Amino acid sequence: MLSIARVLHPTDFSETAEHALNVALDVAVQAGAELSIIHSDEEFEDDVVASDYIGSSLSEVTASRLSELVDSGILKVHYDLVRSTNPATSILSYADGKSFDLTVLGTRGHGRLWTLLLGSVAETVLRQSESDVLVVHGGEDVPGQTTRHIVVPVDFSERSANVLSRARAIAESFSATLHLLFVAEEHVVPIFTDTGIPSLTWLQLDPEIREKAEAGLKQLYSNSVGPDVPVTFNVKEGSPAQEIVDFTSEMHAGFVCMAIRGHSNDSSGLLGSVTERVVRTSPCPVWGLRQE
Repeated sequence: MLSIARVLHPTDFSETAEHALNVALDVAVQAGAELSIIHSDEEFEDDVVASDYIGSSLSEVTASRLSELVDSGILKVHYDLVRSTNPATSILSYADGKSFDLTVLGTRGHGRLWTLLLGSVAETVLRQSESDVLVVHGGEDVPGQTTRHIVVPVDFSERSANVLSRARAIAESFSATLHLLFVAEEHVVPIFTDTGIPSLTWLQLDPEIREKAEAGLKQLYSNSVGPDVPVTFNVKEGSPAQEIVDFTSEMHAGFVCMAIRGHSNDSSGLLGSVTERVVRTSPCPVWGLRQE
């Protein structure tokens, strides 16, 4: 069972934020979790009511869906307004001590602009949040409607085993198939000819290594804890981040589940280069699972 009791969704009422809200709604409903929606700004009227302010700022479609879920008793929602000039700080300060299990954060998409955004709000929350963080780009399908495939990149580390156990619960909640993926990095070596002019060649993955990697994936799944879900075992060769993104696109995945190391105010090395690149370029939401 998906162990999520409290979900936080910060919104700026942009189109991407509304998309992220729909993702947050689906996750909260699947998990039976409470949802907190917050909006930060420099100033609010003293008598403003958070639920009215946020509700009236959403699109008609999203507001209607939210009302239906609340009125039917399926979902419990809290609203808050936060006075702040720094969105990332307001998100982290609001969440501090409130025991949120997941923060669903919208961005404006991937590419150069997303790279700039990752260096500010999204990256700060990813690095410093005490909870898991689900990063949602604009234009993706809503997981609750289309998630049938979840990609879990693994490197056979202890973190991989922890992520896999939690990903199994996510897959069960969405009735999805897990796709375990190991990427063997390509190795480039110089080749010298009779002319004395070197050239470069790529070493191909040894078939025996591929077989061992597939066996390792099966053993990793067998040793992990969690509900039984449909699963495939996949080995690719190339640049890890690029292969993960390409495979995710090929599978039309609803989520990519990846490890994020323990939260810290230190901005260095917490995401890892592969995770960071996948977060920036993934065609679907990336579910960062916090690892201590």
